[in-house]
Amino acid sequence: MKSVNWSALAGILLILGVVPASQAVEILRWERLPLPVPLVVGQERVVFIDRNVRVGVPASVGDHLRVQSAGGAIYLRA
Repeated sequence: MKSVNWSALAGILLILGVVPASQAVEILRWERLPLPVPLVVGQERVVFIDRNVRVGVPASVGDHLRVQSAGGAIYLRA
């Protein structure tokens, strides 16, 4: 029985486009100041930060914005 070279198979699938590649919409540098993150209503936006963070949401937008944070990823949905 032949063994399968999984990394070669994954490389071939990636080249053929079977595995979709993901891209960043934009890259921002966080310098411990609030970042502007434009949102589209009904669409989720994911922000990755290199550490766990706390997200502050003003009460005025709390009913219109869903915010979840786990492991350095922030999930936003308007």
